[in-house]
Amino acid sequence: MNKFWTVWKYAVGSFSDEQTEEYDNVVAVVRTFIVGINIVCAFFIMANIVHNWWYMSKGSKRRPQIVNDKQFQEAWDNIFPRRKTPTHGVTQVHTNKKKKNDRKEVQNIINKTIEE
Repeated sequence: MNKFWTVWKYAVGSFSDEQTEEYDNVVAVVRTFIVGINIVCAFFIMANIVHNWWYMSKGSKRRPQIVNDKQFQEAWDNIFPRRKTPTHGVTQVHTNKKKKNDRKEVQNIINKTIEE
């Protein structure tokens, strides 16, 4: 048990020099208390998480509605209007007219840099 206590003292950060040798046990007890409180706190946090998985999680029930579904859908459509697809957009492929380089032009640039 004495060897275990010595190893634990060094694990929690006690130092063995002549100036603080008499306080090493006290420092180790205080630091052990702090570590113990952290472990107990972590245990309760985990227990609370596991408890709420099965019982009263926030997403388990739908909240009561103030408006009906039709009113909600109308308000949603007013806030986020659906953009109609233009008639030519269904059949034609969009080409980017701002694009300056086509494939042949890019290939010519690459060939010129290789030749140089």
